[in-house]
Amino acid sequence: MFNFEKLIAYQETKKLVSNVYTLADKINAPEGDVVKKQIKKAVLEVPCAIAEGMSLATTNEKIVHLDAAYCNIARVYTMLQMAVELNYIAAADLEAISEEMLEISKVVLGLKRKLKGDSFGSREDYSSRYDRTVDAIESAAADEEI
Repeated sequence: MFNFEKLIAYQETKKLVSNVYTLADKINAPEGDVVKKQIKKAVLEVPCAIAEGMSLATTNEKIVHLDAAYCNIARVYTMLQMAVELNYIAAADLEAISEEMLEISKVVLGLKRKLKGDSFGSREDYSSRYDRTVDAIESAAADEEI
């Protein structure tokens, strides 16, 4: 098992891929095929960016890839919003997945902030700090409006 596979951020983004694929598959308008492919491509990049970044040597390289993962979550969300506006998917479908996307983005940002603050610890260390990290991110997110 690779070390990145132990990360909550990685595990949660893998679940997100499955959920977004299911939602994207609801797009069945012929002109929606391009949107569907772009959504699927972007969501696949999220766990890949985490895996690649956490496999690199320096903290700065890890942070760059976590930024990419976060940006791809935002990209997917934006494309899903456009799919709603184009009547490719129902607004309720987006609503159902938006909370999951927000929570995962907070976990990714939490991992980034942890890396900036100190060296990466064990899975137990990360897990024990998870709740405190999420609380801190939620406070910051209220200011930044994620």
